Amino acid sequence: MTFVIFIGFIIGYAQKLFSQIKQNPISWRGEHTVLFLPMPADVTPFLEQVFHPDRGDSHIKIVVLTPKKENLPKSMVRRMMNDSFYKYRVKFMYGDLFESEDKHLVRLSTASSVALYAPYSSMSNPSLFSWDAATILRATALQHCYRDIQIFAQTHTRQGRESLLFQGVTHVLDVQEVSMQLLGLEFRVKGALPFLGNLVRSVDTPSALEEVANKYTLPQNQWLMEYELGLGIEIYQVVLHPGLVGMEYKQISQDLYDSGFLLFGLRRGATAEFSPKGTILHGDIGIFLAPDMKTVVEGLWKVVDSLKSDAEIRMPPLPLRRTQASANRKLGKSLRNRDIKNVSGSISPPTDDVHDHVVICGDLGPSVQYLVDLLPNEQIVLLSTIPEDKVDISWIYEKNYLRCRYLYGDCTTRVHMKRARVHTAKKIIILPTDYTHEPEQTKDMNDVKAITAFKIANSLNTKKRAIIVLWSENSADALLSEYKHPDVTAELLDGGALFNPCYASGQVLLLPTLDMFLVSEILQPELMPLVLGMMHKSVLCTFPLNSPEITRHFHRAPLYKDLFSYMVEVRGYYPVALYRKQETSYVSSEDLEVEYIFTMPPADTQTRDSDIILCVSPTTLTL
Repeated sequence: MTFVIFIGFIIGYAQKLFSQIKQNPISWRGEHTVLFLPMPADVTPFLEQVFHPDRGDSHIKIVVLTPKKENLPKSMVRRMMNDSFYKYRVKFMYGDLFESEDKHLVRLSTASSVALYAPYSSMSNPSLFSWDAATILRATALQHCYRDIQIFAQTHTRQGRESLLFQGVTHVLDVQEVSMQLLGLEFRVKGALPFLGNLVRSVDTPSALEEVANKYTLPQNQWLMEYELGLGIEIYQVVLHPGLVGMEYKQISQDLYDSGFLLFGLRRGATAEFSPKGTILHGDIGIFLAPDMKTVVEGLWKVVDSLKSDAEIRMPPLPLRRTQASANRKLGKSLRNRDIKNVSGSISPPTDDVHDHVVICGDLGPSVQYLVDLLPNEQIVLLSTIPEDKVDISWIYEKNYLRCRYLYGDCTTRVHMKRARVHTAKKIIILPTDYTHEPEQTKDMNDVKAITAFKIANSLNTKKRAIIVLWSENSADALLSEYKHPDVTAELLDGGALFNPCYASGQVLLLPTLDMFLVSEILQPELMPLVLGMMHKSVLCTFPLNSPEITRHFHRAPLYKDLFSYMVEVRGYYPVALYRKQETSYVSSEDLEVEYIFTMPPADTQTRDSDIILCVSPTTLTL
């Protein structure tokens, strides 16, 4: 028996040694990025976005470095290596940035950048702080050894992000905080989640989108055609032509909108001015919504020509593709007859008068405080699968005990959801259960609990549809059972999660979207300050079209171009999208109405009384 164990040890050591020896250093020297993957993850969405034709950076090369072979799904590696496009642009290596031999393997001394990848993990995962500590050590070591290399890092905690910023790493994203900000923004601004999610993600080319849209010619599919038109919209930065200096900003913006794109902000030094007033200054950088850079350049040419400017054209493009994009709600009735002792981990029901509150359920950890802080005027019930003594909730006792209650229970059980009074809530937010990163446990399996809770919440509260966070884009298809219309359930399964009605309505946050933030950070480092700026609570806001102020001005629903002029000239807000419902004449009484975001509608679009206008408010932010 001892001999067998000894032979097994020798064979295992030899295999390990051989796997290290057979790795040869890459032949690339410069202009490649090292993506370090410390834990199991599928980086397919990341790589597809890096090499998407929309990005215009197909010359970039990626080396994926991970300490363990188990961290990379074999099917993903096999698929990439068999694809002629990725075969010469992506390399998979096994090692660690702490080892000098591994640094030589990936030619770290000649790399242009290093991305320390940290995929989203459940906020209850006890390893979050240790993962962030390792990220901080790697980033610090890289800074000291390779001073010319750019470092992009993702963290799981606010403390990890602050530590990296203190160490001088400027490009840092906290995936937990960004996800909570997106959920908080959707709560305040209806439709903001799909609006920003689509802007930060590259999709098919405009010609391909047009071909797909032509398939949906039936009246009941009009929502899909309008929604897809908005998928092709991107965000760009362009230095404005000197001939525009001194011109009124509002007038220039309206003239440009007639050419098919929108100027809705300016960058001046370290500040971004959304929906600014006054005139254009020399050196201003315009922030545009447009289908492509060509449309922006040609449109600016037309305006300059109409002004009969003799100045020499000077517009170096600085594309910021796909960025992220409020009135506070009034405080509802507070929980009466409560003190700190009432905040407990038991599954006892809240007081009977609780209604118009927010229910947040799932595997809740300290990071949920981000979301609670973004909803300062709301009563909140936290229904967590983690007992109170297993998680730090001291922040509730310190400043939120008058409006926040922590309950221990299972969100997939109707009894517990009723005790959280889901049926009287104004909004239900369902966070994902823990993803263990085990190879045999797929992300789809981890989404089952969240989808079950989603369906229970919708059955208990039919008037307020829940927001759900999903690990996998494939899981979004399971939500289509909420829609009984055959044209919704039958044709969309091949279109991907972006064409899912639940996603288009702002009910779903897809965690792969967070990878798109890192892609944009790497390819356009100046993007993230603007992205995070648009997620600020004061930038995006909504106005119902049937509000008294608008109905007094228009006797009936106007064309979009007339509505645009009114909002800009009279209100000072720049419309960027419409949040609307599928026309009721095409929906039977048994169907669930499809709601969707229509980004930058054409000027001749007929608005409806039920439309909600998504606008950029006059705001100045320091980036």
